[in-house]
Amino acid sequence: MSETRVVLSRPADDGPGDFSVRVDGRKVATLGSGEKVAVVVPEGRHGLQLRFVHISSEPLTIDTGDGGRRAFEARRAFGSGPFDVRYLTRRRSAIAVTEI
Repeated sequence: MSETRVVLSRPADDGPGDFSVRVDGRKVATLGSGEKVAVVVPEGRHGLQLRFVHISSEPLTIDTGDGGRRAFEARRAFGSGPFDVRYLTRRRSAIAVTEI
């Protein structure tokens, strides 16, 4: 059975607070501004989501069937102002996750 290393990074200027990294609904790591974390997952399809207090990313489904490495960058979608009205109205898309 092959494994894939999923690497997540976050820019240093993304504001305070740690994002919780969830794979298949379980918290597996935290990701602070300017940090990088790696999570090893078995081959197959997995759900990936990042959360911070009351905001989150859209749930992503990633396929890790080929082993190797997948890399993603996470950042607040609307800047670092937690009182921006978009954080209250678009909670499930307030963290942007892009594959790099």
